[in-house]
Amino acid sequence: MAGNRLIEIKMSKCVIYLYERELAHLLSLNPELWAASIRRGKAIRRAAVAEKREEVNFNADGIKNYAGRRSVNRNCLRR
Repeated sequence: MAGNRLIEIKMSKCVIYLYERELAHLLSLNPELWAASIRRGKAIRRAAVAEKREEVNFNADGIKNYAGRRSVNRNCLRR
């Protein structure tokens, strides 16, 4: 069933478990909070993707390889 997933919310002195539908109901009572939380979630996801994109790895030759890209020998690209 949709909405039967439990969501764990860690607070400073306790942990709260709400069903997805309960959280949606609470957020629907405060549309500004709902909109702010969606914007915050999008920003966090964009930042995580950008951070992953910027991770630098080094190959055996000590040349930087950016995550998700293959090492390219620039000399073979010159004509």
